[in-house]
Amino acid sequence: MLKFGVSIASLWVLVCVCMASTGIASAQGMIGSSVVGETHMYWIVSKITKPAERWGARHILVYTPPGYDDPANSSVHYPVVYLLHGAPGNPTNFVGYGQFDRLTDQLIQLDKISPVIWVAPDGNATDEKHGDSEWVNSYDGQDLFEDFVTYEVVAWTDQRFRTIPAAQARILGGVSEGGYGSVNIALHHPDVFGKVLAISGYYTNDGSGWARHCMGHDEAFIRSNSPLDYIDGTTSRASDLWNGMHFYLGAGDDETHYLQETRKMAAALVAHGVTQKTDFLPGKHSWVLWNRLYVNGMMALLPKNGDDHKSLKATGPMSVTSNEVKATLP
Repeated sequence: MLKFGVSIASLWVLVCVCMASTGIASAQGMIGSSVVGETHMYWIVSKITKPAERWGARHILVYTPPGYDDPANSSVHYPVVYLLHGAPGNPTNFVGYGQFDRLTDQLIQLDKISPVIWVAPDGNATDEKHGDSEWVNSYDGQDLFEDFVTYEVVAWTDQRFRTIPAAQARILGGVSEGGYGSVNIALHHPDVFGKVLAISGYYTNDGSGWARHCMGHDEAFIRSNSPLDYIDGTTSRASDLWNGMHFYLGAGDDETHYLQETRKMAAALVAHGVTQKTDFLPGKHSWVLWNRLYVNGMMALLPKNGDDHKSLKATGPMSVTSNEVKATLP
């Protein structure tokens, strides 16, 4: 696979401005250069999606925590958060419009979460003007984005970085369409992703609008990618697998549709005995809201004194074959 590292430091000025606008303390004023994580762009060759670039590769943004490259930490392995962008969108949104790298730095420094790696792949369909892929395996088999995330991206990450290759050490998250994608993919693959951080997602997908391009017209196929439609008709075996998962679902009070969908998804998970937390904060469908929900979600799913990841059973590396959270950063 091709790799190309590019520093994202040039986006720091924009990040500082965004932090000031959200009322969250600026990481620049709190974190010294020795304890700031690094964010780099890489390129990954996908064999199961149409290439996003003319040289046949997709870009993938990776954050590594403070101290990752310190020789003293060479034996340390880390949980991983996989982040799915919305549509239209791309991986750099998480550090351009969003502040996920600097917020992660701050959460780690304040001992709110365990040190973590996060990975944001490119999920844009090349022949749809908005790039809309719904993060699904397309009905015609031409763009297998669900498999891209589940197999290719996870395998690449486990092989390239010091990860904990266990489902409970993998969080699948995203915003908007990425929030939907994270829930849909994780429910399909509970053996790969043990935790979900879904922000402002929708969980009923009828395949209309932009989605028609990848969802087609087959009702059974569409239903199989619409969580609120298939979750109640699942087998007891699938339900048992879901019972070991942990979900964080967040939405804004002013996101009428996404708020309703989040409430419904939370209720469906509760009905199946799945551990979940819901979080409804003031705000509209925007990065101002998503930054805050990301902070709360990370603290809910990766508490500093939470899971003992050293005791988790490895499930890889994989081969390519309603309680309201009110905690905020001080």
